[in-house]
Amino acid sequence: MAVDFRCPVHASILLGCVTILSNVLCPVSAYLYNNRYAGDQVFRITPSNEEEVLVLRKLLGNVQVDLWQPNSASLIRHNATVDVHVRQNNTRGLRARLKKEHINFRVFISNVQEEIEKQKGHHSSRKRRSESQYDLLISTTPWRR
Repeated sequence: MAVDFRCPVHASILLGCVTILSNVLCPVSAYLYNNRYAGDQVFRITPSNEEEVLVLRKLLGNVQVDLWQPNSASLIRHNATVDVHVRQNNTRGLRARLKKEHINFRVFISNVQEEIEKQKGHHSSRKRRSESQYDLLISTTPWRR
């Protein structure tokens, strides 16, 4: 019996089977974090005046980054912490721009992938973290991108 893939029902069944088999053969956890964040960093920036706030808003709007705190550039305020997840290929450029604009920052997490891998082993017996740390397994999920 030949299957007609032009039929929406047959195509849906095939798609469902492929999805199930691909998750069985390659579980989500195996590919979600498999070096996806290698070399990525988190910069912690605290703008000290309104001029730095304006420059930072403009700068972060022009560079592909993931704002962790606050979740929008429009919410950046002076003397308030800004945590920015920066892809490996953008770290040098952002670092140079921040230095050029004389905006103080520090590297909060030097390698996001390493932190994820550290936490994967402790996920089941997760201890309470201090308020200054992030749960990277939650913070780096695809819906944040």
